[in-house]
Amino acid sequence: MTDAETLIIPMLQGIQNSLDDMKHDIRVIKDDLHEVKVRLTNVEENLLGINRRMDTFDLRMDRLETRLGLVEA
Repeated sequence: MTDAETLIIPMLQGIQNSLDDMKHDIRVIKDDLHEVKVRLTNVEENLLGINRRMDTFDLRMDRLETRLGLVEA
């Protein structure tokens, strides 16, 4: 093995190890991002449900106010 090979091979192995670590870190980040997207979708769906219920409350309140004569029909 030449002096150049003695120096270069450990450097290349270090680079390969760093790349392997980065691949692992990217996989973890991708998995975390996917989980965040799923949870955000759940939050959005729940918010839509709440908004639908609020709309129903508004309609019911309008009917009550009309029946009680608090507003003109």
